[in-house]
Amino acid sequence: MNSRAGFTLMEHMIAVTMLGVAAAGLAPVVMSTARHTRVAQSNQYETAALTEMVSRYGALSFGALTAGTTCTNHASGGEPMPHRRCVTITDSAGVLRRVRIIVTPYDSLNLRPDTLIMRRVRTISVNPLNVP
Repeated sequence: MNSRAGFTLMEHMIAVTMLGVAAAGLAPVVMSTARHTRVAQSNQYETAALTEMVSRYGALSFGALTAGTTCTNHASGGEPMPHRRCVTITDSAGVLRRVRIIVTPYDSLNLRPDTLIMRRVRTISVNPLNVP
């Protein structure tokens, strides 16, 4: 009788084969989860870029909003989401200005451009001390 303890070569081969089949079955799930995480993260960066632009143009005075279109590329320099920002300002009779902000991602996740439109109205300053 052979009293050696251990595993045979066949037992090792079967274990490695079972691990390979399990890993091959889990690979699509892991890849799908990684892709969904990347899309969610890109959506967050896109929303952050829009929020930054709204804060910037919301803080400007009405007179500082000049009509025209400005586009900037943010494709390098450590940007987490390479994208293009276009801002179009239109003037209506000197009283209303419409600011249209478009953020277009460059990555290959098929993210669509996101657009935000805000309206700024000229306020009439009234001095409460000049009441007749």
